[in-house]
Parts: sequence; structure tokens; C-alpha cells
Amino acid sequence: PVLAPISPEVRAIVARLSADDPAAREQAQAALVALGEDAHPQLVAALARATDPEVRSRLQAVVARVEQSRQVGQTRITLNLDNVPAADAVAELARQARGPIPVRPANHLTKSSKRVSLKVDHRPYWEVMGLLCKQLDVEPSTVADNGRESGLALSPVGSGGGGGVNGTRAWADRPTVVAGPLLIRAEMIAHNRSLSLRDANDQTNDFSISLSVMAEPKLKVLDYAGTARIEEAVDDRGNSLLPAPGDDADPGPEETYGNVHGGSPGQWSVGATLTYPADPGRKIARLRGTVAAEVQIRAARLEVPIQSARGVSVDLDGVRLRVKSADGLRAEVSVARDGRGDAEWYRLRALLCTGEALLVDEKGQVIARSQPGADADESDDGQRMDVRLRFARDGEDEPEFGRPGRRRGGRGGGAAEERRRTPEGAKLIWDIPVETREVVVPFMFRDLPMPR
Repeated sequence: PVLAPISPEVRAIVARLSADDPAAREQAQAALVALGEDAHPQLVAALARATDPEVRSRLQAVVARVEQSRQVGQTRITLNLDNVPAADAVAELARQARGPIPVRPANHLTKSSKRVSLKVDHRPYWEVMGLLCKQLDVEPSTVADNGRESGLALSPVGSGGGGGVNGTRAWADRPTVVAGPLLIRAEMIAHNRSLSLRDANDQTNDFSISLSVMAEPKLKVLDYAGTARIEEAVDDRGNSLLPAPGDDADPGPEETYGNVHGGSPGQWSVGATLTYPADPGRKIARLRGTVAAEVQIRAARLEVPIQSARGVSVDLDGVRLRVKSADGLRAEVSVARDGRGDAEWYRLRALLCTGEALLVDEKGQVIARSQPGADADESDDGQRMDVRLRFARDGEDEPEFGRPGRRRGGRGGGAAEERRRTPEGAKLIWDIPVETREVVVPFMFRDLPMPR
């Protein structure tokens, strides 16, 4: 491959990777990481040309960090838009964000007379999204196709799309922080006290915070922790608001996964329990913690013609599959255990049920999508798993196993065989996550109001 030219700036920093002073080498490595994704081609070229073992080792670490950030880190956006059509502005943002930004209704921006003038230089994606939404009078909203979440779309403010509360601009009107690839919004702080009239000593003093999280479009979120881990919480009187040590009400992210049952959410809610002090201040001066999500890094694709799918066996990245049956209503695929331990086997089952399957025609147009909640049954000997996928067209009720779906508002019945058949050349396409990563993102809120 042709290597990119290396700028004098990058060349000078790379030269410091072999400095006699260890601190200087560390600083040079950090400086290269800070250059980010824009410098990736130069970093790869520098690595290819490096001969010093110390320099090569540090450049390998730098390239790995930059590539990881490209996948799951914060995206920086540069725009120089001058009175461009609304749809073109969103398309350019999506291109730089490396992920889809659908619009609901689909023609809302193409028929809009609004135009965008926006100049930003290497600003966080969510900051730029906020500026764009103000100009276009739109807001992020959850996208769901036949019950399967697929990220966030832009909807007109007031449409009730889900980005705000009751279709308001509330997504941008509450305390928010941009944390890595996430936008974290403080939704509510609740303080509830109760006393039992049977036993006055039986009292509760519940204190908690609710947050919502939005993910950049490049992230395919497979699951998330429903509880934020709070590392510091203090009011303006200096009182600690952290739960008491050993308090089971704050189990931590590792114990609170299992919240996604189909699709890839672009927005979700998390909560955390706090301790209400005896002499509270007026503000939560600092609330610092982390939220966690599991995201897909890489997927393997099963792609087979429907007419000849039965009996096809493939090995996808170490996962052996055999298609038992497939038609326009459902598909059943057998998966071999191949010596996996219990934890790995359970994990594979969860990933298989998360992956989305499509039926597409010979032009690649989607005919039907798999529904959330795929069934997976293990064989008696525990060496095989049969995964059953259900398909539905847009606007069609989710089919139950053994029963065809029906069009909403239609009479149903009689159309099962028609929907079971697929056009000549139709394919089953199933993207199965085979590599995932837990993304733990730190956040900090300051001066949140304290309920009294």
C-alpha cells in the first residue's frame, strides 16, 4: 500500500519517542494520541518506516489507541456550511459521524425550506448536533422498526418522537454533559420520605437520580448498564451523598446488564441511589460517575439465497451454523457449541438473539426484518442450539410461532402462504456480533438543585 506523507509536526513528535528522557518519550506518545483520527494515515506510515524497537512499540500503542477511539471514542466534527439545504447538512454530519442519521418522516427535510449555515472546527458530535437541531427545529427521537430499536432519528420538535418529553425540546433544556461518544442528561432527582403508622421507627428516606443517555450513530449498542456507578457526590455544604459502603441499592454496572431485548437503542435510561444528608445544602455541587454500555465492534454475516438455504452449513468467525429452514415468515438455524464453556455458550446465545436478520430481494431492498426476542432452545445433550427468527414486513404485526402475522387494520387469515413465499433471488442476511467491547464513560455534573 502507498504510505501517506508525514508532516514535519508529526515527524518531530515521532523523533521524541526515542528520547533519552523517559518522561519525554511518554509526552511524545501522548501528543501523538491527541492528534487523533486525522493523523491516523501518518501514524501508520511512521510505524511502517520505524526501525527502532522502542519507537515501533510506542507507535503500535498509539495506532491502537487512535483506532479504538475511532470505533468507540468521541467523534470530532468539522463543518463549513453556508446556506446549504437542510438534508445536505444532515447528510454531511452523518458522513463524518460514520453512522446513519435517519429522519422521521423521511421526507421532512427534503421538503423543508430551511437552510443551514454552520462553521465548527473539531467539535464533539453532540455539540454540533445541538447546534444543527436549533437551526432545523428538530430533535433526536428513538427509531423502532416493527418493535426493533435501531438508534436515533431526527423528528420535528413537538411531534412526540421521544427525544423530548411529550414532544418538547426537553432533550436540550435539562442539564447535559457531553461525555465521550455519549450525551448524558440529568432527568430527575427524587427524594421520598415515608413513615409507617404501625411503627414510627420504620422510616425510609429514598434519594436517587435518573439520567438518560444518547449514543453517537456510529455506536451499535447491544446492551447497557441500568445503574450508573457514582464515584463522587457532594452537596454545597460538603456532605457526601454517596450510598453507605455495602449498600445493595448501588450494585454497579457489572450487575445491571441485560436491559436490551431486541435491536440497538440510541437512547436509554440509567439511575443511581444516593444518600440524603441530615443537614442538606441547596445544590449537589459535584456528581461524578460512569455509565457503561456494550457495543458491537465487529459482526460476521450469514448470506444465503432463501430457495437454497435449507441445509447450508457455514463457519462464521468460529461459529458453526446450519440453516434448518427459511422462508418469508421465519428461519431456524442450528449452532454448534464446539467445546465452549457455560459462560461463553450463554454469551453466544445472547449475541445470536441480538443480531438482526433481514430478508432482501434481488435488488437488495428489505422485504422483512427479524423481530426482537428470538427463541433459542438447547439440545438435550447441550451441544447444539436452535435459534428461531421471526420476520415481519413494515406495518405488519409481529407473527407468533406457528401463526402468520397480519397487516394492521387488515382481516388477516388466508395470506400466510403468500407471505411465506419470497421473490426469486431473495436472500436471508443475518449479521451476528462476534466482537464486542464494554465502553465505560465518565461524566461530571455540577450544581444540580438539591430537593429539600
